[in-house]
Amino acid sequence: MSFSRQLLWVQQLKLEYHLLLARDLNFIQASAFSLDESLVENLVEVKRMLASFIKKLFAQHSVGRADS
Repeated sequence: MSFSRQLLWVQQLKLEYHLLLARDLNFIQASAFSLDESLVENLVEVKRMLASFIKKLFAQHSVGRADS
């Protein structure tokens, strides 16, 4: 795993942790974490989208190197 991917993963985990901590400390209402549209579920979806985007960027970068 490259450094940029590791950094992205760490940042995503930190964001998820801070959201859960804010909920546990009652800074965010528990209702924001309802099953139908929870912050954590949205965060997981964003993590998937970012992972896919990074994968495509690295694939394009690799193809560009091979063409050079």
